[in-house]
Amino acid sequence: MRTKILDELFTKIADATKVIDVAYHEIVDGKLNPIHKTDTSLLGIETWKKEHKKNPVYIEQTAVLKEIVTEKKTIVIMDTHSDSRSANEFFFFGIESIMIIPVIKDNTVVGIVVVPSIRSPHFFTQKEIETCNELVNHYMPKYLESLSSVNEGKKNRIADGILSFLKQNGVDFVFGIPAGTVSPIFDAMNDIDIKPVITKNEAGAAYMAARYASVSKKLGVCIGAGGVGVNNMINGIADAMRAKSPVLVLSGYVNRKYIGKGALQELDTEHILKPITKYSKTILDEKCVLSELEKAIRIALTPPCGPVHISIPLDIQLSEISEAIPDKITIPQKDYRDSIEDLNKAVSVISREKFGIIMVGKGCRGLSKEVMELSEHLQWPIIVTPEGKGVVPATFPLNLGTYGYCGSDAAVQYVESDLATCILILGSSLGECSTCNFNDSLVKGRKSIHVDLDIREFSKVFNTDININCDIKDAISFILNNTPKSANHFERPPLNPPYIKNHEGLSIRLFIEEITKILPQNTFYLSDLGEYMNFVFKYLEIPDGGDFEINLNYAAMGSSLAGAIGVHYAYSNRPIAVFAGDGSFYMNGSEILTAKEYNLPIIYIIVNNAMLAYVEHGHQFLYGRVLDGFKTHRISISEMMNSIGIKAISIDKIEDIHKIKDFIGNIDGPCVIELVTDGSEKAPIMDRLKALK
Repeated sequence: MRTKILDELFTKIADATKVIDVAYHEIVDGKLNPIHKTDTSLLGIETWKKEHKKNPVYIEQTAVLKEIVTEKKTIVIMDTHSDSRSANEFFFFGIESIMIIPVIKDNTVVGIVVVPSIRSPHFFTQKEIETCNELVNHYMPKYLESLSSVNEGKKNRIADGILSFLKQNGVDFVFGIPAGTVSPIFDAMNDIDIKPVITKNEAGAAYMAARYASVSKKLGVCIGAGGVGVNNMINGIADAMRAKSPVLVLSGYVNRKYIGKGALQELDTEHILKPITKYSKTILDEKCVLSELEKAIRIALTPPCGPVHISIPLDIQLSEISEAIPDKITIPQKDYRDSIEDLNKAVSVISREKFGIIMVGKGCRGLSKEVMELSEHLQWPIIVTPEGKGVVPATFPLNLGTYGYCGSDAAVQYVESDLATCILILGSSLGECSTCNFNDSLVKGRKSIHVDLDIREFSKVFNTDININCDIKDAISFILNNTPKSANHFERPPLNPPYIKNHEGLSIRLFIEEITKILPQNTFYLSDLGEYMNFVFKYLEIPDGGDFEINLNYAAMGSSLAGAIGVHYAYSNRPIAVFAGDGSFYMNGSEILTAKEYNLPIIYIIVNNAMLAYVEHGHQFLYGRVLDGFKTHRISISEMMNSIGIKAISIDKIEDIHKIKDFIGNIDGPCVIELVTDGSEKAPIMDRLKALK
């Protein structure tokens, strides 16, 4: 890869100057185009590229760059605070000193190599300056020549067109595993600025794409070989389908002339994936690849969103492109005026009802401010579904906490009382986990209003009185503007009774109640699937600025262990923390190695009780007996992680929780916090167990 030339140059510059941040920008259309840099804890590659994309740096508007382009000479600024040539961008990135070396081709400055000293000043000696100039003059012609040779020696392949179209539609990352039948697409990533995140299993790639799409609302992309690769992805694709996450699954297929002859890894994945995608197609005509791709992505991004699958034979990927690359896809927003009659009915009901409940589902992600404003306006308390957790901070005075499986006592008691005469359901599919096994106490004896973009959700579980098919933000705005402000004042009761010790060893409840006071306030929490998640639903209080993600409807163990990487790429400037159990760890814990490979500072909190606790306790409740295999020999997960170079700590008593603050300080890669328990603490799991009777 050509970036190897840059990596070698950067290493030699860092050795010569002891400045670890080194970067290269092309100059294109009068502005800087960030190409590559060293990936450091001071300034990561993705943050660097994202900020430049958000705030482009134009040559004509930046004095120091104009000088470099005009004079074609290196500029060194020892103190950015006292040098008038310093650009605003220097201060944004925390640059104290900087050396900028022009890259010249045919007597024109075509790019710059930047050596910034971040957060601490550096005095560039004359020898350092001369050495760096010599290095740039040696390496950059090789780099520029590699660009020319690739472009001259290669046809404009369909594989290149696919990636160009993805890049045009905002795709910056793809998750997957290289294979022969997708090798042209991976090769094209040498030329198009899309980062491949190489996972340890294709299942992990699909989970990452699903979680990335779920939390960002952007297109997630995963890629793998047809047959074995796609079949490994099936759980992740089904996860995306249930989560309504817009995911593109790209798979390779054998050369067309080998189809039907029993070629290596040949399998009809189009029809395997049809039941768990919105669209699945094998493309056998090279003249319609991009039009089919455009159609698939449009389907994925059209609400209700979901995964789509395109399978492309190897020989087609290598063929010369004949189609024009389609325009960027735009999805029109549904016009709330199409639902004006139902909105007016809802306003009429809400205006009459003095006390009500607002149920907040996952569809309200990104609408925290609007939801809280509506709650305050009506003085109606909020209950959040397990998947809606985090939309409203725990500190909001009208938030009664989670309702559904392992709901807070306050939420359950308010729903089961007769105080509320109306319920407003926002962005929830009212699944089993959100309704306590489809318990009609949510709607019984009260008016019910359901707002959702997915018309399939209406009256699927309960016969709601008013169904409004429009954007939730528009519905909230309409209700706010057309209902009177309530003079009531709601007093929130305690969410749950105080902790009483009923077990041996470490308390998962106490740990969960304390951890949000230790981790940064803007931490994005995820929960995997297992008995511990019930403690998370009931006791994890997401602070203002924090967030939460789980796919409880599909409920695949190991999904968040892998999916956390997708969340990181959606929010690379936020801390990410994942709750998982030892069972989930043994399923998809290998993706922690992927986080290590890319230096992703994700905090993995692994509950190790040496058993499948949900199964052990469930069988005991349901059948009065268990099998020996439900419990396992205890393995120290922290020792395992430390042995492969991943920072890890083991905690077996709550008094040691204070150690975490220092442990996670200045992490530059993943770390693991192992919680050693004996599984004797009674989890609030009865809602689930009753459903199995």
